[in-house]
Amino acid sequence: MQVEEQQHAEAPEVEGQEQSSAQEQGEKPGEREDGFKSEESKERVLADLRAARDKVKAYEEAEAEREREKLSDIEKAQAERDDFRARWEQAEQARLRSDIARTKGVDPELLTGSTEEEMTAHADRLLAWRGDKPTPPPNPNPAQGAGANVPVSEDDQLYHSLYPKS
Repeated sequence: MQVEEQQHAEAPEVEGQEQSSAQEQGEKPGEREDGFKSEESKERVLADLRAARDKVKAYEEAEAEREREKLSDIEKAQAERDDFRARWEQAEQARLRSDIARTKGVDPELLTGSTEEEMTAHADRLLAWRGDKPTPPPNPNPAQGAGANVPVSEDDQLYHSLYPKS
């Protein structure tokens, strides 16, 4: 019981100290403990604070969405780059295959491999399989492109005499 009396006796001193310190700080005696003049002013400040927090949250969400769109654009650009790279590699491989086929004298559709060395080795194997038989050159036609002053051979004269043009 003595403890309670001591605490109760100390309490008025604390309250007195708080009142005197409030007056020293320039607070008016009519203000509430929380610093607001009325409950209405407190609600207005809290409403303004909630509105400001909502604006900040909306801004942060919009910024995050722009970042996601930006990443999507980057990902789209990377996919497009990969597509162009694949097409370029295919075109480069077709050019290489054509060059090797022309150099070695084989059909480019028969060549397999993805590198120059592989295609060259395959062309060499095709040539070894075919043998060293060179392809015969086409038979020239002397009348082709010579014009009207071409001498007619004896065989042609005999043929035309037996089978005249009608």
